[in-house]
Amino acid sequence: MEADLNQWIRTVRKWLAIGTGVGIEAGPRNLNVVVARVRPSGAQILGSLTIHNFREQPASEWGSVYANFLAKLGAAHLAAVAVLQRGEVTVRPVALPGVVKKDIPGALLFQLDSLHAYPEQEPVSGWARIGRTDSVLVGIARRETVDYYNNLFAEAGVKLAALTFSAPAFYGASRLLSDPPAEGFLALEETDGQTEAYGESEAHGIFSAIIPAPAERARGMALAELRLAPETEPTTFAGLLPVPLALPEDFDLSRNAVPYAAALAGACPRLALPLNLLPPEQRQSG
Repeated sequence: MEADLNQWIRTVRKWLAIGTGVGIEAGPRNLNVVVARVRPSGAQILGSLTIHNFREQPASEWGSVYANFLAKLGAAHLAAVAVLQRGEVTVRPVALPGVVKKDIPGALLFQLDSLHAYPEQEPVSGWARIGRTDSVLVGIARRETVDYYNNLFAEAGVKLAALTFSAPAFYGASRLLSDPPAEGFLALEETDGQTEAYGESEAHGIFSAIIPAPAERARGMALAELRLAPETEPTTFAGLLPVPLALPEDFDLSRNAVPYAAALAGACPRLALPLNLLPPEQRQSG
């Protein structure tokens, strides 16, 4: 019965994999943008754009570059899914056994203050149930961070459907056209001597963290947290995602894994993990 249900879910998911999305990674220096088209047969990269040092430019100027880029791809009508830097979000999986969906917000409210490290600031939070488990993934950011990006993108004329972070983007994208390893996995990405880790296991559900160590050292720490075998070989963030059927000649998937995952979430929102830190009244649609 369980096998039949899983097969039915995979079939439905495959035929819902239709759409075009815009993904944005708001990095510490650069804004990386990817536009992707999804069909049941696979995903295509329609184009990518990097706006260097976007925080130091007038938003109206780089916003015009962004608008022209989308217009050339016939995607000017689309609202984007933007991904915050991992360090700007506190991420926690929370087990809520026996709690029905309508009672989850109340159950989380009692725990919220113990889940983040912003005691002096008002937090913004969002959650989504992890598959068919009793656990939810919770993301918490400072309100000033959410307001900063919301105002920045509005000034640039960028329509936002969602403001999220890497973990929900990877969770949905890794299941869009295939299934991740059932026994669990780990993906690592090292930058400037520190490593972002994303992994899943039966013991931990979703694990997402910034580890202040090179990838080789971070590997052992993350595997221990996930309770995966020490010999487990990690993949890269790009290795979690569907291999594009077509892409521009100069497209670097390893450098654009995060905005690609966000673009897939924007293309197929019904198949994504719906964890959105943007207030509902500020979310736009294409």
